[in-house]
Amino acid sequence: AGLGVDFNNCNTKSNPYDVSAYSGISFSYKSNQPLRVLVGSLPNLPTSEGGSCSDSDCYNHHGKNFATAGSWTTGTITWAELQGSAQIGSPAADPQTYGTKRPFDPTKVLNLEFQVDSSGGASFDFWVDNVTFL
Repeated sequence: AGLGVDFNNCNTKSNPYDVSAYSGISFSYKSNQPLRVLVGSLPNLPTSEGGSCSDSDCYNHHGKNFATAGSWTTGTITWAELQGSAQIGSPAADPQTYGTKRPFDPTKVLNLEFQVDSSGGASFDFWVDNVTFL
């Protein structure tokens, strides 16, 4: 389950947005399940959708895991954190174990995605507010 927002969408097509003027993104959240927050980018989008990924590991977006939070908590992701090996993984999984690693390019960002791992059938409740660039 998830929630997402495109930074630059025209006629239902995600287009890249240059976020390099900022150092990252911050948001408030509360959740009864761990969250995985992804920063989607063109290098991880399939070529059929306008990206540059042509292997089986498309959608391998950079992101960060966040623990459950019973009250409002501030989450922060910096672009520097995404430069290394912070690519996809479920909130409960090790993000180092999946997919082709690609460099994070802040000039080609598409979206922000908040995901909760409900694959085990666990109920979930998560809230997101105050999304802002740093």
